[in-house]
Amino acid sequence: MDELRAFLFGVTLAAAVGPIALLVMRNGLNHGLRPALASALGVALADLTYAGIALGAGAIVSATLEAQRGLFQATSSALLLALGIWLSRSALRAGAIDAGAAAPAAVGLLPTYLLTLANPLTILLFVGLSGQLALAQGSMALP
Repeated sequence: MDELRAFLFGVTLAAAVGPIALLVMRNGLNHGLRPALASALGVALADLTYAGIALGAGAIVSATLEAQRGLFQATSSALLLALGIWLSRSALRAGAIDAGAAAPAAVGLLPTYLLTLANPLTILLFVGLSGQLALAQGSMALP
């Protein structure tokens, strides 16, 4: 069941059109397919980095947090709910985009990777997800 929740989280994260996704699309429109693909790879690698950190840290601290599991899940649920409300309110309040506004110059793999790592929304989403996944003690052991 946890694998299904993790998969659905990944699909939801991938389907969301946020500032990083818009940056990748902008890179494709302004610079062509190759820079857009490099930017998309940078985003994927940043997400993989956070997923690896969350999985590794989860394996280390899962035994410690097992006693406080309910509190940890409630806190992460509240974080995800607050993030959803904040994103919804921000989307409703967003004004028209100024077409002449200066855009960031993050083109390519490394700039997009670093920008995604620094994106607070990415950090909050992975922190929120970490409390939803049940890591049974010993689940990280290799067969």
